[in-house]
Amino acid sequence: MSRELLDAVESLNKGLGVRKRDLRKKLGPLRRTWQIETTNAAEVMARTIIRVRQSVADLDAAKLEIARVSYNLDPDPVLNPLNHGDRIKELSKRLGKGNSARTLDRGVEVIRDHIAGKLNRPWPPISPDEIRAVLDQERSPAVAGAAPVAGSGAPTTPRTTPLSSSITITQGPQAASDYLVQRFLASPLLVPRNDKHVAAVADMASFGSWICAFEDMGRLDAYRRAAQPDWGGTPLNLTGAELIAHLRRRGRRVGILVNPLADRDGDLTGTLPLPPELIEQLRQAQTSEQ
Repeated sequence: MSRELLDAVESLNKGLGVRKRDLRKKLGPLRRTWQIETTNAAEVMARTIIRVRQSVADLDAAKLEIARVSYNLDPDPVLNPLNHGDRIKELSKRLGKGNSARTLDRGVEVIRDHIAGKLNRPWPPISPDEIRAVLDQERSPAVAGAAPVAGSGAPTTPRTTPLSSSITITQGPQAASDYLVQRFLASPLLVPRNDKHVAAVADMASFGSWICAFEDMGRLDAYRRAAQPDWGGTPLNLTGAELIAHLRRRGRRVGILVNPLADRDGDLTGTLPLPPELIEQLRQAQTSEQ
């Protein structure tokens, strides 16, 4: 394996990662290895994202999280403009106790070596559908205002996002509930509010009290159109951890429904219920860390 190829791997996550303006040039010999022949900047990035994801797909969930941030793979308005060191610091802040920047940096080194070790594998062609999926995700990041206009009446198809895909995974035989909770705590969510600018609580009789949270405006708008709830205007934009802190300040015992559907007969594999008991445990954990 050439020194130039290893150098290209060594520098790929530096700076803005796969979002460098001169990504094609920085890839160097990786372009040939990963079959990235196009000169279109958006497609170069999409193909690079796909190859990095393929390279790290067999790592454990914690290192996958580090890889996504280290290489700047996911559309994230907070992380994307940051240089590598600042992205790692932000991830450390999101993950909380036990995940210092220094600890995460050690994970970055393992990931880099892992990617280098996969360079000689036979690489399957990248399909147009794979590229289209990445480009679609880039156009529709899970942040407020990035989805179709509310009230347009246009049908929306829920996107596969890091949290929703984790929800689906944990409903299978290889459950990873601790990992899913960590993804929830780190994920940006849109939380409907009441006229007092606090999270709106739905009282469901014998089912208890719940707060709805959505990963993007598409899901939120679809729910609004179908259920017509009595919610205020612009939703709160909070990570899961920030939502827990918000609830702690209110002192209300509630559960959280992530990506709920108004149709009871709908496909609930992308919906995550976090019962009041779990939310209370998370609130207590936050309190003990402060």
